[in-house]
Amino acid sequence: MNGKPFSLSKEERLKSRKKLEQVFESGQSFSVGPIRVLWLCSQEEDVSPVRAAFASSKKLHKQAAKRNLLKRRMREAYRKNKHMLAACLAEKNRICSLVFIYFYKDILNYQDIEKHLVQSIHQLIQRIEKGN
Repeated sequence: MNGKPFSLSKEERLKSRKKLEQVFESGQSFSVGPIRVLWLCSQEEDVSPVRAAFASSKKLHKQAAKRNLLKRRMREAYRKNKHMLAACLAEKNRICSLVFIYFYKDILNYQDIEKHLVQSIHQLIQRIEKGN
């Protein structure tokens, strides 16, 4: 994690089509509340220990403004709480690619989304430590 600890830099975003396809094809998943987490860990060398992407279903939220609102809320919650996951991965010397997908029809407020995202980060840390 370069630079400011509570920023979400370009290097920390998962943008590569190839990596995204790998996560969707061979990654593991679990859900916490309205957020589904797809993840894939490896031993590769990278600038950042965690790369994350955020999505919202076009099928459930027809208007782009609503999808963007949900992605902004998830990104902000992740940005404020990613340090827990980055510390765990750094001590294990692993990198992880994540995709957070909001799949509820209802749009929750920021506090609820943050609560569920923090729970999903804690659950992901437990799964990484178990060696899943």
